[in-house]
Amino acid sequence: MVNSNLPSSKALSEATENLGPDTDTASATLANILWALGSNPGFQEELFQDLAVVSFSTDMTTLEGIPRLRACVKEGIGWTGAAAAMLPRLVPEGEVEFYVHFLPEKTVISSSPIWYLHNSVAFLRPKEVDPYRWLMSDGSKVRDDPQRDKFYIPFSKRANICMGAYPRVFRPVELPNRRASVAAVPIERLVVALEPRL
Repeated sequence: MVNSNLPSSKALSEATENLGPDTDTASATLANILWALGSNPGFQEELFQDLAVVSFSTDMTTLEGIPRLRACVKEGIGWTGAAAAMLPRLVPEGEVEFYVHFLPEKTVISSSPIWYLHNSVAFLRPKEVDPYRWLMSDGSKVRDDPQRDKFYIPFSKRANICMGAYPRVFRPVELPNRRASVAAVPIERLVVALEPRL
């Protein structure tokens, strides 16, 4: 925006338009991820050990390479479903088959990501938080699952994907786990407490 030659007021407006939606979805997702970690101390401890192995690196490439952290973030994003807007898209060049229907190119289509993220065919028990659904049984790597991956569309795909979708969540999940364990406090409203590591 700085080098765009736009008037200051227009540049500020554009920057706000780009940052605003991300703030809502990232904060809602992060709150749910922290609650889920607090509700699953075993997974949280495994994640802590994985982060300790990489010396609590803040490098995004390193963080994205930690299977349990990727599983935690993907599950949190999918379970929260914070990006629920039904954004219109155009069918790409050539027709596309959607179930048994053929959609011609340039057809405007729209659907909510929540429909996909809570699909019980792709995600067994979609209303339950289960980061293990993303992992091999030993947690050493992300499990290959083409059906699940086909339905995992929280922030659109390809050229339309939200560029800040993952960086805004990976780093904040890593940070509290470095210094404290997260505990979910069972009261009516969602409350997350950070407790010093022993």
